Parts: sequence; structure tokens; C-alpha cells
Amino acid sequence: MESDVTPYLIDANICLGFLNESDSLHTQSKNLVEHLRMRGNSFVLLDHVIQEILTVLLYQKQYFSIDSFIQTFLIDQSVLPVDSPISWLEDATHLAKQRDYHPKMSLTDWLLLSRSMETGTPILTLDRQLLNASKMLS
Repeated sequence: MESDVTPYLIDANICLGFLNESDSLHTQSKNLVEHLRMRGNSFVLLDHVIQEILTVLLYQKQYFSIDSFIQTFLIDQSVLPVDSPISWLEDATHLAKQRDYHPKMSLTDWLLLSRSMETGTPILTLDRQLLNASKMLS
């Protein structure tokens, strides 16, 4: 049975949706994050996910959102930023190769999936492809 204080591996689309009020995922992302925070859940934010978020925000010239991301997700006590060692990347690429790269996902998504499988930590995402892959492989 899942504990009320389960940590979640957080995907970029959750943070991006949370930050951008005009994003189609804004309300859903904001509600999910706030609900889980109220329950005392924590979040794990992998370095590759942080890089993905900052890249999207830079491409979209959302400079204010970069500051907001840092304040909301990187300084928050409930969020643990984690550096991915090479062995985790090897695990992710091995898993992708095992699955014949199906479904076609980014290395970051394979990394989230691999870490979730290894640790039993659920992924907080609104990416249907990643959700389906997670359900299929868990």
C-alpha cells in the first residue's frame, strides 16, 4: 500500500504546466502539486529534468518563469534536486535498448522510467506515453 508521504519523481511537463497560466496543463499540474504538497509528499527533480525545463523556458523567452521555477521548485524544502550518475544513464539506455526503444521517448523519460522501476518511486507526469510505459513496465 502506498504511503501518504510517497516521494514522486517529477516530470518537466508538471513544472512547466504549473508555471505557465496559459499552458493547457496549468490547472491540472497546479492542482496535483498543491494536493500532494498538502498531503506532505515530497518530489525528486532529476538534473536532466531541470535542464529540460530551463531549456523550454529559455526557448520560450519566459525569463520570469525561470526565477519562479527556481523559487517554487529548487528552493522548496519538499523538492530534492538530484544529480544523475553515469550508472543511471547506463541503466536508462539499457532499458530503452531492451524495449527496442519502444515507445520512442527522450533519454530523460527513459531515465525517469528506469529510476521509477529501480526504486519503486512513482512518476508525477501528465505525459500519456510515459504514464503508459510506466504502467506497462511496473
